[in-house]
Amino acid sequence: MSMPSRRALVAGAAGLAAASLLPKAASASDGGRTLDVDTARLWFAEVGSGDAALVLHGGLGHSGWMKTIVDALAPRYRVITLDTRGMGRSSLGTQPLSYERQAQDARALLQTLGVSQFHLVGFSDGGIVGMRMAAVANSGLRRLVAIGSRWSAENGRSMWTAFAGWNARSLSEGQFKFIVDDYNAMNPDRDFDRMMRQAVGMWKDDGPNGHPNAAIERITQPTLIMVGDRDPFLSAADAATARARIQNSELMVVPGGTHPIHNERPDLVLPAITRFLAA
Repeated sequence: MSMPSRRALVAGAAGLAAASLLPKAASASDGGRTLDVDTARLWFAEVGSGDAALVLHGGLGHSGWMKTIVDALAPRYRVITLDTRGMGRSSLGTQPLSYERQAQDARALLQTLGVSQFHLVGFSDGGIVGMRMAAVANSGLRRLVAIGSRWSAENGRSMWTAFAGWNARSLSEGQFKFIVDDYNAMNPDRDFDRMMRQAVGMWKDDGPNGHPNAAIERITQPTLIMVGDRDPFLSAADAATARARIQNSELMVVPGGTHPIHNERPDLVLPAITRFLAA
């Protein structure tokens, strides 16, 4: 592995900020249900009541990664969590993995649940999906929170070489082992490397089904952009650019934060999210 690639891999490991900050796999059922969408079987769950809030986890993860946010929102909102296609307890199906595909899955779930108006809180890939959904007219999305979410594949180009070397074996040899273990414990496909190849393609996709790119300028909903000032997957400068391009947006930079700032600094992040959604 070249030195730049090695540095990128180390930065990525630091960006997930120690496995202990991301909750481990829950049981295969864990009180959820499934929905068949375009050859995939998607796992989802609901808790609480009130206005709907869709909570989406980051890449290679599952809904358990968002437990701190779910717990903070459940007393006031109908919180809907979704294990995104190919990850957690959801199968990959035969359709190519893309951010637009994940957005379509989320729309299908909301329609099935009879939800026409909703908030969305997304971490990393989940926030990218949220930006795509917010950029569509009459989406029903009321307020968006995007945590550590790139708006362009170029934002993460420094990690591309490292991503290409990620597979079940390489991740199991380091501090990302918990990701592979969670996948094997939860996922019905049991084919981590197939999912990983498609995830890498999605992370590098700047095409019409990939990152939102200039479409973020069509977002009119109130948007809270959150980033740690040490996040290797999204720089504070790139987050500030998104803030400048999304007309009704706010930016919160968490000092000392890396990638999962909602788990690193819940004392700062959770009150900010609840205040923003209630505004």
